[in-house]
Amino acid sequence: MKKLIKTLYCKFEQFIKFGLVGVVNTVVGYGITYLFVYWDKALYLVGYTLGFVMGTLCSYFLNNRFVFGGKASFRGLLKSYGTYAFSLVLGMGILSFQVEVLHIDEYIAPAINLLITIPLNFVLNKFWVFRERVDREQGAENRN
Repeated sequence: MKKLIKTLYCKFEQFIKFGLVGVVNTVVGYGITYLFVYWDKALYLVGYTLGFVMGTLCSYFLNNRFVFGGKASFRGLLKSYGTYAFSLVLGMGILSFQVEVLHIDEYIAPAINLLITIPLNFVLNKFWVFRERVDREQGAENRN
């Protein structure tokens, strides 16, 4: 029972760290986006794209260092971009469905999306982007 509680606590702690990295990722992404908009409103798409690229890059390295541990790799970075792009497209689809079909308020629907996309991103990062580290962790647990 103690081992189960310890495992659950570690997973919860990892999820919280992932969320904190997500806050940093969001600040970086939106900071870059709004910086471009401040310079010239016509650059909003450039700012959004660069913000997404830099925010995801920041997220990958912070998750790699503080959440999942291990060495960064180009393959892992590409997987991270794929994960966040998938989440972005899925979130846009869900958002559109919520607003257009379910008639959920445009200010509330994005918050509801976070309840779906944050856990999804965590699972995809843990078991796909950083899978090698998860395999090592499980191997170490099995040896103990």
